[in-house]
Order: sequence, then C-alpha cells, then structure tokens
Amino acid sequence: NLSGFSSQVETLELHSAINSIQSAVDASNRHIQEKQPWTMFAQKDPALAGVIYGLVESLGIIAIHLQIFMPNAARQIWECIGPSKTLEEATKEFLEGKTDFLQPGGVVKKSPPLFPRIGTV
Repeated sequence: NLSGFSSQVETLELHSAINSIQSAVDASNRHIQEKQPWTMFAQKDPALAGVIYGLVESLGIIAIHLQIFMPNAARQIWECIGPSKTLEEATKEFLEGKTDFLQPGGVVKKSPPLFPRIGTV
C-alpha cells in the first residue's frame, strides 16, 4: 500500500517509504500467484487481459514511486511497460490523481535483469 508514501518521503522516513514500495511489489507478486496468468492463458480465460493490464499498471505505479531512490531501475521498468507518456509526465499526472499512462494496445518489452546476479555481469 503506497498511500502513506508521500508523507513518509516528506518527513524523511525513507526506510518506511522503501518498505511501502516493497509492500507494493509483494502485493503484485501475491496477485500473480493467486491469479496464475499462465493458467488463465492456457485456458483462454477472457479475464486474462484485465489481470495483465492491472499488473502492468502496478509496475508503472511502482516505477513512479521507485524513481527517487533508484532512477535508472525505475526508468528501465517504465520503458518496458509500453507507456503513452514519459516517466516525468506520468509522475506529474499521478500526483494529480491520474493513472492513464498505459498505451492501449501497448507492448510490454523484455528487459535485461534490473539487478543481475553477481558474477554474471
């Protein structure tokens, strides 16, 4: 839950802000495990598109929040989700309550690992 993120950053509770981002990542991971999109795909479940859209949107929101701590990783995530706006534009609009940064029919791109294992770089 990222609802307290802004106040955590404003009061310099940076460890709490980072924990909020991690909680959002964990929630997305749980959602993936619960929905099992690979199974939905195999079963041609029409709800799959909504599940994928929600997950990609979550990645965008995570990237927006992550950029103050890890700008390169946030940009790498952002560029992979096929957004219709730049990260800076989307951040400004997100702060105004808008979340329509995904491009209809956009393509999610494969990315190299954000955090490569030691010894593989």
